[in-house]
Amino acid sequence: MKDKKVIIYQLLAVSLLVSLVCTVAMGRRTSKEVEDVPRTPVTPNPEAPAEGWRKIAPAELKDNPIELVDGYKGILAMGNKEEHNAMTIGWGTLGVLWRKPIFTVFVSTSRFSHSLMEKNETFTVSFFNKSHYDDVMYLGHHSGRDGDKISKTNLHLTYTENGNPMFDDAFLVIECRKIYDAPFDYDKIDKECRTMYDGGKTGIHYEYAGEILNVFVNDSNR
Repeated sequence: MKDKKVIIYQLLAVSLLVSLVCTVAMGRRTSKEVEDVPRTPVTPNPEAPAEGWRKIAPAELKDNPIELVDGYKGILAMGNKEEHNAMTIGWGTLGVLWRKPIFTVFVSTSRFSHSLMEKNETFTVSFFNKSHYDDVMYLGHHSGRDGDKISKTNLHLTYTENGNPMFDDAFLVIECRKIYDAPFDYDKIDKECRTMYDGGKTGIHYEYAGEILNVFVNDSNR
């Protein structure tokens, strides 16, 4: 009986040893097969934002909104890769509406961007340091009706994960979804403020309140 137990233990030991040897051999072969597989080079996506961008929560914004909009100016961009436009904005509000963080922009019906704002549900607002001031203002003084004005600047257009246009040169990009829009009521505008609409040179402005979806910052661009 004792000899039978010894034989059984020996058989088990041999079986385990054979199994271990096979496992090591298969592992070596698999590793070699993996090494022999041709490597496909990774091609960077030129339309993706460059390195240096990070997301923050809207509540983490430290910039003074009055300084941002009135001082740096911003670029409002809307559309997609097939059809998009951008324009300089000197108006804008940052705050809370219906318990949502929002950025509100204002676009005149006389601007080409107005038609695209009506067609699209999302938009971005990008802010740049003062070295880009001339390019920022160029987008305000020229119309997208006349062609691709962005290509006439030194700014680099990219796209968010949601497919919205943004600029890689900015230090701050706010991505929004429209939750309210309406034209100004001329009769309810302060008499001094509404003089800009007299004469019909400037179309009435539409207000677009956008829920903030994402905030992107790139400190190296400040």
